[in-house]
Amino acid sequence: MKKNSNFCTSPSNLEIFLESRGFNLTPNYSERNTGYITPAQKEQFTKQLAKHPHLRKIGEIGFNAGHSAEHFFSFCELLEHFFSFDMNAFPYTAHAVQYFYNAYPNRFTFIMGDSLVKVPEIHRMFPDLKFDLIFIDGCHRFDWVMGDIMNARQLATPDTLLWIDDASSGDVSGVIKFCQTLGWIEIKNEFSSDDPRFGTRDWIEAKYRF
Repeated sequence: MKKNSNFCTSPSNLEIFLESRGFNLTPNYSERNTGYITPAQKEQFTKQLAKHPHLRKIGEIGFNAGHSAEHFFSFCELLEHFFSFDMNAFPYTAHAVQYFYNAYPNRFTFIMGDSLVKVPEIHRMFPDLKFDLIFIDGCHRFDWVMGDIMNARQLATPDTLLWIDDASSGDVSGVIKFCQTLGWIEIKNEFSSDDPRFGTRDWIEAKYRF
C-alpha cells in the first residue's frame, strides 16, 4: 500500500461555483465528504495520471458533486471526452453538471439514471465506444459493484485502466476479491491514504482480463 498524508484543502473552482449556489462541500467543512475524492487521493491520482499521459476518453460511474471529474479534467492534458453516470440523487448534482457543461463544452456528457441500466444502454447505442480509463465509485452494494464492474467491461479494451474507489469497504472489497479469483480483473496497484480529518481511503488500479 502507498500512503500519502500531504493534504491541500483550498477550495477548487468547482467548489467555489457550488458555494455560490449555496452548497458548501469543501472537504474540511462536512462529514458528507466521505463520498468525495480526498486531498490525499488527489495527489495519488495526479501521480498516477502523470504515468498515463495518453488518456483521451474517460468513463466514470458515480458523479456525486463532480470532484473526481474536475481532477481528471485538470490533469489529463489530452482528455477529449469525459462520460459520467449517476442517479442525480443529491440537490447539488444538477448544479455541478451545469458547471461541467459550461466549463468543458463538447467534452463532458452526463448520463442520468441507474448505471446498471445506462451503461449497457450506452454500449448498445455506441458499440465502438471504448474508454482509456474507467473509474468506478458508484453504489457500494455487492450486487451493484459487481454489475458496474462487469457492465463497464463492455466499454473497455485490454489496455483500459480500471480504477475502483473505496476498495477496502466491505462489499467493494468482496467484489474485487471475487473478480480476482475468477480471473476477470488483474490488480496493478493498490493505494491507501490516512489522515485524522478524513479517515482512510483505499483504491485500486486494475485491468480487465479478456
